[in-house]
Amino acid sequence: MKLQVLGSSSKGNCYLIETNKNEKLILDAGVNFKIVQKELNFNFSRNKWCFSYT
Repeated sequence: MKLQVLGSSSKGNCYLIETNKNEKLILDAGVNFKIVQKELNFNFSRNKWCFSYT
């Protein structure tokens, strides 16, 4: 399992968790979605879940 911090500040937080099966979970708490798109190279094919709180 791998944890990647996509954003962590007073403007919002976002974490990407990748499983051993290359599945991804995005935990988003307020960052701009454009940041998430850029970090994932606009490829959401392996994303299984996305939890967002804004």
